[in-house]
Amino acid sequence: MQLPMKLGIGGGIMFSISVFFLFIAFPKILKSQIHKASALIPGSEMRNLWADLPIPLDFRIFLFNITNAEAIAQGENPIVKEVGPFFYDEYKQKVDLVDREEDDTLEYSLKTTWKFNAAKSNGLTGEEEIVFPHLLMLGIIMGTLKEKPTAMGLVGKAINSIFQKPESIFIKAKVKDILFDGLPIDCTVTDFAGSAVCTILKEQAADLVNDGENKYLFSFFGGDEHEIFVEFEPMTGTPVSARKRLQFNIFIQPIDKLKLMKNFPYALLPLLWVEEGILLEGDFIKQLKSVFTVLKVVAAFKYIFLFGGLGMCGAAGYLQYRKRVSNTMEVTKMPENGSKPSTRDGDDEKKEWPLNVQTLQGAAVPANLD
Repeated sequence: MQLPMKLGIGGGIMFSISVFFLFIAFPKILKSQIHKASALIPGSEMRNLWADLPIPLDFRIFLFNITNAEAIAQGENPIVKEVGPFFYDEYKQKVDLVDREEDDTLEYSLKTTWKFNAAKSNGLTGEEEIVFPHLLMLGIIMGTLKEKPTAMGLVGKAINSIFQKPESIFIKAKVKDILFDGLPIDCTVTDFAGSAVCTILKEQAADLVNDGENKYLFSFFGGDEHEIFVEFEPMTGTPVSARKRLQFNIFIQPIDKLKLMKNFPYALLPLLWVEEGILLEGDFIKQLKSVFTVLKVVAAFKYIFLFGGLGMCGAAGYLQYRKRVSNTMEVTKMPENGSKPSTRDGDDEKKEWPLNVQTLQGAAVPANLD
């Protein structure tokens, strides 16, 4: 087999492998394998990893300390000062998993645990005291104003009963009590207004933590755990870094039937903001890097085979062309006057034959030549 043909066949094979396997088939195979590996099959490594992530998320909290609480009661706009970050390691665990084969979904409850990280809190401990609105008290007031404003007089009496006649809706408390440990709520009251509101709180306030008979603790994050019921459909993809920020605010306004807020301004009161995020590192990054290394190698071979095949086909074509040119007839260059010398055998007389197109194509030669 001649060299041009060998090059042509080899180049065609390389080009075909590049186009049909590396460009078309391989991405489909890879996608199928990723989808298969990420399926949340009971007992699989991926499901165990998804249900109980072994690394914590970063959870930073910044609170707004009220610096002019008394002035707000007289109608001035709030002035706040940011305090933070209070850094927590956040662990998320999915429990009570239920597979639903009929629609290929998964139902679960989400349990979240926070552990204070003093090393990343810039010297803060959670023991710091700040002036902050009593969230349960303010929530009861603003909820009543929105849903049933005619009951505001009754709610005012309940506030005085449950919270022992507070002088303000703002309290001075430790950050850890506001966020997690909880502020005391006394539902041992026996008056009609207080008992009525406490009954509603027991039925609807899921964030209350029992602290004795008819005594509770209320915090922003509601005790030890939160539960969320969702529908989940498995998706492929791995976030290397992710961040989510969320700020909590509450509207305040003057309420004529409530002495504590009678002269309040119309304002948006900032409470706190949180940032939740994750940055994969260690073994997780090594696994990702190994996958991307394979992808880079495949990508390199893809273009090597593509351009290598095209190059070999081009070389085969060039060699074949050179071979054809070398096998063509050589044409002698004629004199500039366009004539070609010719002689008869045995005769010293020379005769010039005109050179024209017909001559090159086959001019007639005299029949009688000695």
